[in-house]
Amino acid sequence: MCRTFAEADDCRSPRTKTGSKMNLRIEMIKTELILLCAPVLWGLGFSAAKSALSEVSPGWMNVFRAGIAVLVLLPFVIKYRD
Repeated sequence: MCRTFAEADDCRSPRTKTGSKMNLRIEMIKTELILLCAPVLWGLGFSAAKSALSEVSPGWMNVFRAGIAVLVLLPFVIKYRD
């Protein structure tokens, strides 16, 4: 796995058949943007929870959070069930 641009010469990504430096750089930039979005979404969750708690009780907030988690994870459970 390539972790730096310096390793680009020896790295071949499975999605980029040619393994060119430009494709690798684009892939690395996409990865870094996704990694930057994670803390932003995490932080927005705290703001959303604070706003939601002013409208509903903490018990109902936990019910909603658990329900959303079940809905998000259910397709994976169905797909990878033995």
